[in-house]
Amino acid sequence: MIYTLTVNPAVDYHMKVTGAALVPGSIIRSESEEMFPGGKGLNVSVILSRLGVENVALGFSAGKVGELLKALISDFGVRCDLISLPEGETRINVKLDSSPETAVNGKGPEVPDEAVTTLLGRISSLNSNDMLVLSGNLQSGIKDLYWEIGRRCRKNGVRLIVDAEGESLSGTFDSQPFLIKPNLWELFQLFPDSPADSSDEMKDHDSFYVSLMRRCQEKGVKNVLLSMGEAGAILLTEEGEVLKATLSQAHTPVSTVGAGDSMLAGFLAGWLFGEKESDRAARALHFACACGTATAYQAHLAKIEDIKKVLNDIKVWRLN
Repeated sequence: MIYTLTVNPAVDYHMKVTGAALVPGSIIRSESEEMFPGGKGLNVSVILSRLGVENVALGFSAGKVGELLKALISDFGVRCDLISLPEGETRINVKLDSSPETAVNGKGPEVPDEAVTTLLGRISSLNSNDMLVLSGNLQSGIKDLYWEIGRRCRKNGVRLIVDAEGESLSGTFDSQPFLIKPNLWELFQLFPDSPADSSDEMKDHDSFYVSLMRRCQEKGVKNVLLSMGEAGAILLTEEGEVLKATLSQAHTPVSTVGAGDSMLAGFLAGWLFGEKESDRAARALHFACACGTATAYQAHLAKIEDIKKVLNDIKVWRLN
């Protein structure tokens, strides 16, 4: 079973606003409204469900907004196992779909130690047949949570997948995560001795990127999936194989929100699909780029028909 963890989930309330200036102090009327479960781990869960991969969403919820969030998660076909907090309200993120886009993100409730202990107990029940996705960064009060989760996953043989940045990411390396998914900025953030302006000056230096990915492996990571936006993605496997994926036909992105989460979900689905072990890595990378690209072309997370449309636009080949 695949489990995803979203520590500070939200209800994302989207309001479409066109033709009106966002002037403070004025009344602006939206043209339409939609609500979605919000949070990187929940995005992964939604895409996995749309790809037919059963999964369970872990995390915390609070108050009446938390009950609404649980209902929204279920509406998207995801099994929900959120721990109810005794106080506060699950946050609401207001997204104004305007030009330019504007958002007000809620802070979210405080997570007491008792709730963290309950979460860790549930994670301790996972075993070697399970995968756990840690997606997003942690609130300041529980910054060591990923480290503790990683320790328990390694002890029980759970395959750990991490999509975070900075210490939230590097703090899991001792747990030998099965997969990490940095973007270029997050990869360079891990190694301050590398050129800070690499994204502009070293776009074609794949070998340099791979050298940094290998440094992640030296610290314990098994597989590294590097997201490079419109430039595609590079996968360094545990066996040392290096694969790259690019788009043969690109279109103008609508929004990059959720694209990285979709890429991660696509990778896991592709890894699990099919029976041939020999092409597992290439298949996973192919699905990863298809899902990430499809979401970038939508206002919200891609649906299965959107993903199918771009599958043939993805080219995967070996760099080594």
